[in-house]
Amino acid sequence: MKRYIAALMAVLLLCGCSEKRVLDINENLTFTQEQSEAAKNDELPLEYRLNALMPTDKNYVFSPLSAKFVLSAAANGAAGETKGELLSLLGAEDVDSLNEHSKQIMDSYKNAQADIILANGLWLNSDRAQGLTFKESFAENMQEFFELSPQIVTEDTAVNTINQWCNEKTKGNIPSAVDSADFLSSFVNAAYFECEWAYKIEKRDTYKRDFKQRGGEVKQTDFMTVKDYFYYYAYKDIEILEMPYKDTNFSMYFIMSGDKRIDYSQYFEKLKRDKIPVSIPKFRIDSDWQLMPALKELGAETVFDAKKADFSEIFEGEMQNNVFADKFNQSVYIEVDEDGTKAAVKTNMNSDASAVPEYSFVADRPFTFILMDKTNNEVLFMGEYAYVQ
Repeated sequence: MKRYIAALMAVLLLCGCSEKRVLDINENLTFTQEQSEAAKNDELPLEYRLNALMPTDKNYVFSPLSAKFVLSAAANGAAGETKGELLSLLGAEDVDSLNEHSKQIMDSYKNAQADIILANGLWLNSDRAQGLTFKESFAENMQEFFELSPQIVTEDTAVNTINQWCNEKTKGNIPSAVDSADFLSSFVNAAYFECEWAYKIEKRDTYKRDFKQRGGEVKQTDFMTVKDYFYYYAYKDIEILEMPYKDTNFSMYFIMSGDKRIDYSQYFEKLKRDKIPVSIPKFRIDSDWQLMPALKELGAETVFDAKKADFSEIFEGEMQNNVFADKFNQSVYIEVDEDGTKAAVKTNMNSDASAVPEYSFVADRPFTFILMDKTNNEVLFMGEYAYVQ
């Protein structure tokens, strides 16, 4: 039985305008004009707009859900144009709807069959606060809807405190969130997901096969293989396969398509159940993003502007109108492997009487993968495998 493991950490750092800072922007996330134009299609959900901006020269993974949690929390403390930008980016009419949806997700994961952790943390660096404290209304919303109590740290304790928290919440997969106390406030969302596939896939059925990378080079890698009943769709240049987990509220979708500028979810309802042979590479991907350039590209301009940002609803004190978002980092780790799980799950095939079709799903060229929370209609993880590592 194969399992899927994923862990992530997203960090939003807030700073005061009076602090002298040099922004540390990861240059690996740059965009072509074509990518930029595709991402500005506001009819697409946020996850697909972000996906359009992801690199084409490497494998990658990111978490739309984690980004949404951080941005939703920030919206609680925003006002004016900054608040409007965040609501527009998240496709929400008001903060109340964001909060209720966040709480719904947090509550639903408490009883999940999958091993899933979704946690939020918020810290204020008292050595840089210059008299600022969290507003009571903001702190109450964080507790009620995001299940966190804002904490106080100092220059000496910040790094160790936050990194220990992150290491615990991601079960050691992402041991650190910050490398310095060079911030006023830090909001961190951490998540961990592990679950078995619903279908038994034997280790003896893993074998070497050619994978044609982006650019045309062919390399061999290990492919997992199974023949069972799956939901599948193929039309013209797009193929989609749904692989369910033992916790049926979650599924992984594998998509082979030459166009990253579309909303793949529009095809999910078209999938049909058939018995087909499936062959998918085993893979592990680690990504470490500075998402600020991408979010600015999507319209969150004042959020990161030291002169225009308005986070006046987070703090009270003399500097409350001088706070801006300085960094938005996300570290993500995923692995599809064969270790550790023993349970096998029956799949009811009694209602299916169709013959085995002549087609198959062989992911031997670049593909997108989407880990979907079908109950809450949210994308936990999204990425692309295009190169053998």
